[in-house]
Amino acid sequence: MKTRYRKRTIEFERLDSKVLSAVSKLSAGQDYNLRWECEKDISLKLSGWRDQSGFCVYKRKCLTAYRINIIYQDTGFGQRPLWVCPNGYCSERCLKLFYSWKQDIFLCRQCIHVSYVSQNDSKADYLSHKIISLREELWGKDSIYLKYGDGLMESCDDWEKPKWMKWPKFIIKRSKIIELEMAYWSLIPKTTLPL
Repeated sequence: MKTRYRKRTIEFERLDSKVLSAVSKLSAGQDYNLRWECEKDISLKLSGWRDQSGFCVYKRKCLTAYRINIIYQDTGFGQRPLWVCPNGYCSERCLKLFYSWKQDIFLCRQCIHVSYVSQNDSKADYLSHKIISLREELWGKDSIYLKYGDGLMESCDDWEKPKWMKWPKFIIKRSKIIELEMAYWSLIPKTTLPL
């Protein structure tokens, strides 16, 4: 049986908020060069220029260019620039556009069919991340329990209450962690469970 694999956002070159911020500060007609170091000794070099309402990018294989519009969304503290997906059917506003080598164009996540890394996690992975983050929230990242403990194989039943926390709140938070630990232990093989 073939394992299912989805393309993830970290595998693509992207126009992110840093590029967007730099491009939106350019005046009309100014050039901007983009460069990414990709896998397998391949580098992607693109150049473009700023026009009145967007950013024009030259395609790699031919001398034609396409426009990526930039719009400004009003916020409580000013305006925020956003890319508009150049796919005519989509026109999604977003902070990141991903480069499609096949189509030689930047597209939004929905058009290029890309998933986030966390969408590929199993339920056990999700629960382990959640348990660790709740333990760090309750006892702190530098806690002796987290540094020298047995990881997720040790229950937090006997761990002491932090000095600054009241008992009712501590009991509620600890019981939530214990509930997640039980769900996590039911998903992993019995040979790795604590005795």
